[in-house]
Amino acid sequence: MAAAIAACGDGTGPSADAGPARADAPPPPPDAAAPPDAPPPPPDAPPPDASPDAAWRDGAPPLPDLIVRGVTRTTTAYRVEFCNDGDATAPGRFRVELAAPEQAYATPAAFAVPGPGACAVTGDITCGLLGDPGCDRSFAVTARVDSDDAIAEADESNNAVVVTF
Repeated sequence: MAAAIAACGDGTGPSADAGPARADAPPPPPDAAAPPDAPPPPPDAPPPDASPDAAWRDGAPPLPDLIVRGVTRTTTAYRVEFCNDGDATAPGRFRVELAAPEQAYATPAAFAVPGPGACAVTGDITCGLLGDPGCDRSFAVTARVDSDDAIAEADESNNAVVVTF
């Protein structure tokens, strides 16, 4: 029995004594907290990631990102195509606003957020609602999705475009 005990304690078999660390053992996990006296990042360090999915990596859920893809005008009406360039959809409804130099029109809050990467088109917005009864004026029209900021988005600064007819 003494031989069995000696074999276990000689470093070749299992032992209650852990002994010295093995060279092929994985390194211990890095300390999660930086020391309080850690230097700031170098001035040439890249800026923090501001992409829509960066928030998700930081623990916040992804958000939609509503944009205006385009504005068209027929002989009777305007239409606005809008898209969700974000990584998620969201509950709630939002308005689409068209503004001309003298008049503006906001749709009822009837539009649901499309799925990520999807687009939708408003129904006809009669030209007369923008002070263009003949649908033939030459002027700039601003189209804005989520004009009441009803939907939390990854980027609130890209909700409008100006189109000249």
